[in-house]
Amino acid sequence: MNLRFRLLAIALASLLAVGFIAWKFIPGVGREKITFTTAPVTKGNIVRVVTANGDLNPLINVTVGCEISGTISKLYVDFNSPVKAGQLIAEIEPPTYEANLSSAQGALAQAKANLEIARLNESRTRGLRDNRVVSQADYDKAKTDLMQADATILVQEAAVKRAQVDLDRCSIRAPIDERLSARFNWPTLTSPASIVIAFLFSGAVGVFFGFYPARKAAALDPIDALRYE
Repeated sequence: MNLRFRLLAIALASLLAVGFIAWKFIPGVGREKITFTTAPVTKGNIVRVVTANGDLNPLINVTVGCEISGTISKLYVDFNSPVKAGQLIAEIEPPTYEANLSSAQGALAQAKANLEIARLNESRTRGLRDNRVVSQADYDKAKTDLMQADATILVQEAAVKRAQVDLDRCSIRAPIDERLSARFNWPTLTSPASIVIAFLFSGAVGVFFGFYPARKAAALDPIDALRYE
């Protein structure tokens, strides 16, 4: 009994020793193979992605308009075009405002001529008054005319500046460095709905005043039709 027990113990110890040696020194026996993935260290930006629903609004929203009215003659940019501050983006037809500037310049030249005449008249009237040829009232009137002519110069110069400003406003420029977020949607004079309504109305009028009298006349007896005529 003791001999059998000893033999069994020796056999178990031998099996355990063989298993330990195989697990410890033989690769891949009794354990999984461990692999490592390596990559070089690099420097970059951290990208954060946010998933959401909704409309995107610009941080800076500037509405580009014009203080004068007229027909757009040229467009130099379109939707999503990058623009710089002061860049020309559109032009309004300038002939009307060029004519206004020419008219104001002509009125200013006329006012300067009238001022020169008033100055000469005032000088002449002053000499006549000193010689007691004309009355003080005549001289006062000549002096007043000179002052009015001088004031007219200021008015006409302001008119020339205003006409020049309006002419410069025919050129529409970008106020900031950005991209255009909308197209130039100029309002139309006629909407598509009004065109459809007008077409249907004209068709109904044509059918009523054309087809109905013709059908009524075709239903008449020829003799009766001639007698009616």
